[in-house]
Amino acid sequence: MSNLPYRAATVPDAVSLTCEVRPSGVRLRAAPRSGFQVKSETYRGHSTRGDIREFSARSRAGLLRLALDLAEFYSPEFLLTLTYPGDWRSVAGDGRVCAAHLKAFRKRLVRYLKRNGGTGDVSALWFREFQRRGAPHFHLLLWGDGLHGLELEHARTWLSEAWADVVAHPDPDERAKHEQAGTQLAPMRTRSFAYAVTYATKPHQKHVPDGFTNPG
Repeated sequence: MSNLPYRAATVPDAVSLTCEVRPSGVRLRAAPRSGFQVKSETYRGHSTRGDIREFSARSRAGLLRLALDLAEFYSPEFLLTLTYPGDWRSVAGDGRVCAAHLKAFRKRLVRYLKRNGGTGDVSALWFREFQRRGAPHFHLLLWGDGLHGLELEHARTWLSEAWADVVAHPDPDERAKHEQAGTQLAPMRTRSFAYAVTYATKPHQKHVPDGFTNPG
């Protein structure tokens, strides 16, 4: 419970309480009933968030909880890595642009799976890191019925072309090199979220490089 001062209810039924038991722990939720508001008296109207410069301990803890909860129901099948070209700043120097790339790529992936006889049902737990050269790259743990029967070599060829098309580096040489080395797809050696847990507890490659704007 928070140490911040809250306005308390004066009637017994003002708040509805629910309890969720998950692998990551027990969660209590308080939902105000109609006509009742819960407001903090501290920092109201003055809350600000500074620029994100690293993968914080709070974010790592949140990812760890999510990985533990997902592991109760799902098993990731593939690890997909998406990287950017050598001249990455001209196409990926902004976090919002990178997020748009990932969103566009996911739509293409769903359409690809449907064209190849699948349901298109695919989910991913994704992480963004920064390489030593500063370039962002994504790791995606993939699972879902749409991946069943996926032909790896064909999928790898398609992924390379699709990701290069999404990033769309304007220089033909950079575009060609990116298509050759921009993606990696491999079956999970152990079909668990242990990779995510390891990621959540190790802070390396999480520092936002200078000049990378809107990391989110």
